Amino acid sequence: MSELNEYNDFFLNLSEKLNSPSNDLKNLSVKSNICDAVANYPVLFGQAYYVIDYTTLSVSYQKGIKELLGYEEDEFNYQVLTNYFHPDDSERYTFIIKSIIEYFETNPTEVFEMECSIAVRLRKKDGSYFKALRQTTIIETNSENLMTKSFSILSDISHIKTNNSVEWNCTCKGQLISSLRTFIEKKHKKFFTLRELEILNFLKLGKKSRDIAEKLFLSKHTVDTHRRKMLAKSTCSNTVELLSFARSNAII
Repeated sequence: MSELNEYNDFFLNLSEKLNSPSNDLKNLSVKSNICDAVANYPVLFGQAYYVIDYTTLSVSYQKGIKELLGYEEDEFNYQVLTNYFHPDDSERYTFIIKSIIEYFETNPTEVFEMECSIAVRLRKKDGSYFKALRQTTIIETNSENLMTKSFSILSDISHIKTNNSVEWNCTCKGQLISSLRTFIEKKHKKFFTLRELEILNFLKLGKKSRDIAEKLFLSKHTVDTHRRKMLAKSTCSNTVELLSFARSNAII
């Protein structure tokens, strides 16, 4: 629940910032032909797409949502978007979304110059979950090149992706991709607590919980509790996946 509140607060703050007097929302970089292209974008089987307006925190356009998620047009709104991901994925999902948006707030980009993909479990209207790939790009910015609208494609990938890990990738034009990855790697340095990092480094050396407990003057139960928390936060299933996650995100 705390991750959900953090997610909501983040976007409320973003909306307030975009609507502040210092941001001229009248001079939008998006052109009418871009809007037409979005409206005419084809929906393939097992796909849907939508546009989010961050100035009003609303879904301004959608297509294929009923077929994929079961929501009627007036039901699929911003409130649904803030909590339709699996609760076990919420901390990781929120971390990724916040990190990417925070980066582009300080490194403005033009429309269609970035694409972010996240694999996450999403909830349908009937309460069932499926593994989805969400691909998002910026389609509208204000006079300061801050994102005001994004276009997202949802694809059902449950037939090819069966694990529960939340995975992401981002592509950008020019040198943005390297600086983005550096930025998110720095954010990942604080993803685990200091105690969790201590235990993680022992795991990297092949140590067992009992050995780690002796080294850190803790009980084995406490070490195992920290390990379970790390697996949950990273959406990993075992220690091998956890160490791979830590290495790929430059945590260890």
